[in-house]
Amino acid sequence: MTLTQFTKKALFPILLMGNMLYAASPVSSTNESLRTLPSDYNMIVAYYGRPHVKTMGILGQYPISTIIQKVKARAKQYEKALGNGKHVTPGFDLIYEMATTSPGKDGKYVITLSQKTLKQYIDAAQKNGLVLFIDVQLGKKTPAQAVRPLLKYLKYNNVHIAVDPEFSV
Repeated sequence: MTLTQFTKKALFPILLMGNMLYAASPVSSTNESLRTLPSDYNMIVAYYGRPHVKTMGILGQYPISTIIQKVKARAKQYEKALGNGKHVTPGFDLIYEMATTSPGKDGKYVITLSQKTLKQYIDAAQKNGLVLFIDVQLGKKTPAQAVRPLLKYLKYNNVHIAVDPEFSV
């Protein structure tokens, strides 16, 4: 996939972010924001984090099988609260490149998740009907440098890339 093709695919998750609700928010059908969504897109409830790093979000606190159960249950809660026939898709927002305070061997100020772990999450998400955002924190990389090695994963329909520019050092 080229960067141009990536840009076209990337627009969908960006538009979708307007409807994304944080899973930590209380789920209630009386919540006005749930009944008046700004568009007709389906919603995504995604759990965020870095596998094997407990302090970096819920994805680091539990095994994949447990997280899948938890995020699916949370998505069902939102679906029930909406009560308007909208589908809520469960997902993962996986921190792939984590910004650090030291330059590391490559001088880029990021620690990259292993390909093996990333593929485990992609496979589990695909098998269980979840969307997966590969979240890159830039460090000293340009967005193109950060995204280019991930383009091969966009062959999976459920995989998208998220760039966190606030973690540029």
